[in-house]
Amino acid sequence: MITFITRQKINKLNSEIVLQVRGVSKSIKGVPVLSDFGMEVYKGSICGVVGPNDCGKTMLLRTITALVNPDKGKIEIFGRNLIPYRSEILSKLGLMIGEPVFYDHLTAFDNLAIFSRYSGGQKDNDEINCVLKLVNLSELSDTKVKNFASGDRKKLGIAMAIYGNPPLILLDEPFVSLDLKSLIEIKTLLLTLNKQRGTTFVIASKQLSELEGFIDRLVLMDGGSLIAEGNVDELTGRSKIGLLIDTSDNVMAFKILKESELPIDSIIIEDELIRINCERETIPFINKILLVSDIQVYMLKPDNVISSYYLTFTK
Repeated sequence: MITFITRQKINKLNSEIVLQVRGVSKSIKGVPVLSDFGMEVYKGSICGVVGPNDCGKTMLLRTITALVNPDKGKIEIFGRNLIPYRSEILSKLGLMIGEPVFYDHLTAFDNLAIFSRYSGGQKDNDEINCVLKLVNLSELSDTKVKNFASGDRKKLGIAMAIYGNPPLILLDEPFVSLDLKSLIEIKTLLLTLNKQRGTTFVIASKQLSELEGFIDRLVLMDGGSLIAEGNVDELTGRSKIGLLIDTSDNVMAFKILKESELPIDSIIIEDELIRINCERETIPFINKILLVSDIQVYMLKPDNVISSYYLTFTK
């Protein structure tokens, strides 16, 4: 069964909203990128903003951080309106939006030192070394960034985002370019910061699989619009399970199950397999109805329930 690392109880006890987006719209050259978009992020949560390429995720983050002004709508961070309090708010945010930009001719240490001054602080060698250690770049501290692999550049971008221990951190596709070992290390680091320091994260990603078992709040978007928003458990149902099914005739099996009276929440065909979201107790009846219909079941296994939920809206 798929399990999730969730903090639903914490969110219910701590309902303080640290980020609120209300009715935000933005067009570029007359083309809508965000359309009446709204979302809420609670203190201490790890919120995943998920959607396909060009759905507006990066524009949303740019708008939240005042890099782009919305055509209409309102954004509040830490209970204050973003525009008039921009400098004060941004000083408390950690950011990595788009591909990180560095001084490639300088070392990782020097890049962080310059960043610390740009962000209004003082150069702190101990803090710089500590952050580089957290993202496992200590051995590359004195290496020029131009010699970094793409995954190490991503780690340095994350180092800049967490530098100074900001209470709210926004990361745009932070896991892209990371190998499996680095992916696990960075996820563990972010979860540790969330648990031990109470850091709130907003993480944009087009890959649901990257966030499985990691986020506790989910914002689904497509075409610049909000599809759904809420705690993972509340959206997908704690008792629900996703299923992947392969049979001797998937088209016919899909038709039979779709037209049946079984309590199935969603059913689609994706990558030549049948995806179903249902109660666990429904599984034996799915298998039985296919067998009595002379459909041979070759595979019936747990699927990513968030993926099944998301595909319900996008197919």
